[in-house]
Amino acid sequence: MKPYALFALFAAASLAAPKEAEEPVGVMLTATPGSYLIRWNTKAPLPARPGDLLFTGDRLRTGDKPASFLFCPTPTSQQLEPLGEVVFEAKKITVDRGTISNAQPRRGCLLPKVLRMDFASLQRFGGMTVRDVTTSPSLWPKALGRLDAKPVFQFEPVAGATSYQFELAKPNGGVVFRTTSPKPSFEYSGSELAAGGRYFYSVVALEGQQKVASAGALFHLLSEPERAEARAELARLVKEGASPEAMLQRAALYERSGQVDEAVAEYQKLAEIWRESAWLRGKRVELQKQRGVSAIH
Repeated sequence: MKPYALFALFAAASLAAPKEAEEPVGVMLTATPGSYLIRWNTKAPLPARPGDLLFTGDRLRTGDKPASFLFCPTPTSQQLEPLGEVVFEAKKITVDRGTISNAQPRRGCLLPKVLRMDFASLQRFGGMTVRDVTTSPSLWPKALGRLDAKPVFQFEPVAGATSYQFELAKPNGGVVFRTTSPKPSFEYSGSELAAGGRYFYSVVALEGQQKVASAGALFHLLSEPERAEARAELARLVKEGASPEAMLQRAALYERSGQVDEAVAEYQKLAEIWRESAWLRGKRVELQKQRGVSAIH
């Protein structure tokens, strides 16, 4: 199937959905054939899939097997038993049929904001195909030290590259740090960066004297209160391991704190697990545009 432009689908659904991004109340963790979601503005059921975001007014209906989900207002992970049906509300879950079991408390819950019109598009067109996000060759950030006044910048290596040039500058001009390294890792050694300051980084991969890849994006050094909050949230999520649930919450945390590169990297990992997630592909396209890198094919 040929890919369709996101804006065309969004425009077609704009009359049936809010125009502003909303925060979901939950996310599907497991689903089997026979489980369906009935979106708040639709009547026909859609097959439920792991990674589907849940909003107020959405319904989940199970067949002869259970389905599990994370519900943030509580916050808990729960399981809807076979032949059940529930409605997700702003602060609670209403059981219309069947039972909910296996409630597992969570220490916290954080989900990304998205447009509900994604789901109206799915209902109207029977599916949404979004152009995927790739970089070729890649210079994905592995770590950007936004939690430290003297950060370390690390990127995925580029095949064939023999050296890397790195530069950190203020958005309106004025280079504050520049270095070259045989590896894509750069430790900032200048004067302490201002908390809450915004900068622009650029990195160029060279094979000899030939440029083979480059990337750049705005870099926001978090303020001390933001750092403390982010550290606490990241510590919680680290304890929850490398599950898709933890990845999703880390991505949402990075996105909310303006750490676009880290958010894109987490969403990239999720996309390899939740391969059929249309909202996830759309989110990555959205963040790539913010990042200022043309990576849509």
